[in-house]
Amino acid sequence: MSRFFYIILIYIINLLLKITPFNFLRLSIFYFIGVKYGRGLILKRNIRIDFPWRLKIGDNCYISEGVYLDCRGGGIVIGNSCDISMESIVFTLTHDIESSNFSTKKGDVVINSRCWICARSIVLPGSEVGEGSVLAANSVFSGKSEKYSLLVGIPARLVKKLNTNRSINVRSSSA
Repeated sequence: MSRFFYIILIYIINLLLKITPFNFLRLSIFYFIGVKYGRGLILKRNIRIDFPWRLKIGDNCYISEGVYLDCRGGGIVIGNSCDISMESIVFTLTHDIESSNFSTKKGDVVINSRCWICARSIVLPGSEVGEGSVLAANSVFSGKSEKYSLLVGIPARLVKKLNTNRSINVRSSSA
């Protein structure tokens, strides 16, 4: 019975996040449902979330339309000055395709400060995106990346190291 009530509650929360017209109202919903977030967070409409009390977002972040933050299998930590672009997905729970009984794999996800998760990218359970890194559009990332990495492809691989001061002023209040 409690699962039924959870499903109804999350449906209502996600519906409100979809239709609420103003950022400060969406932030109020986040506060009410237990999301921990910093100053300067911009939430666009149509964001979906599961188990919101496992989500932590730093200062000066931007989360675009259609983003899905799946905290069913663990926590998601998003550092300061990050951009999560439209229709990106961050998973903390998936199935193990090598398992004979299709068991689940889960793990926390960390997106360190000054990262950009480009449009329609997917971050898989147990991953850590290094500080200042960029996950290119339509890429799927699993694992741990170094700082200032450009990650591209399916599966996402290091293409090159980025300039370390490339993202120093991204979304900072002093920029």
